[in-house]
Amino acid sequence: MPSPPKRTTSPNPETRQKLLLAGARLFAEHGYRGVSVRDLCTEADVNIAAINYHFGGKQELYHAIFEATLDADEPRFLESMGTLQTLIGSANGDSARLAVAVSVFVKSMLGHLAADEHKRWLGVLIIRELTFPSAAFDLIYRRRAEPLECMLAKIVSTVSGKPAQSPQVHIQAHAIIGMIFNLGISRSILWRLMDWDGYTPERVAQIGGIVTELICNALQLGPAPAILSFGEN
Repeated sequence: MPSPPKRTTSPNPETRQKLLLAGARLFAEHGYRGVSVRDLCTEADVNIAAINYHFGGKQELYHAIFEATLDADEPRFLESMGTLQTLIGSANGDSARLAVAVSVFVKSMLGHLAADEHKRWLGVLIIRELTFPSAAFDLIYRRRAEPLECMLAKIVSTVSGKPAQSPQVHIQAHAIIGMIFNLGISRSILWRLMDWDGYTPERVAQIGGIVTELICNALQLGPAPAILSFGEN
């Protein structure tokens, strides 16, 4: 494999960002194998050597898209996980506190539904990666999927009294997450049914309240808490 060209100048952050944006859209639309280096550089309006120069190759650019997305979202995600940890740890079986934890969890997962076009492409790209996993799947699993599933398993475990690592708890948590995740995957169906032209912060808030109530009822936590702000952070 040829070595990336030797750098004689400092990398241009603007060029790097243009490639990340172009890559997210093209990979989401056509899949990894359906996109060439020339396609990426043409879409980003950069020199054909830019991908090797800034990333080392197409595969490295693909991986960098996920890393950059997760890095940008990390402060919000860690804040949500910290809040959930505190709520669950201090609940002592209290249904009202656990219901608030459910609300925070739903908000964390729905926060990007009413996102800009770039984030929508990223959502499609993540769905592709979950359907056809590559090396990038490990990154998604380690930094988002596993922490989310384990956090929800703690809530289910606290309610049910079953160990958080038990198969039943993990499957219940995964089923709940799948229900929430499906709001992004099959959004076109819901939009058609509701005669919507897309997700807005107000519609996401409506969905968040309904989903929170549904989960609270399924876990027998009683009435859902007052609606939190489900709009984008």
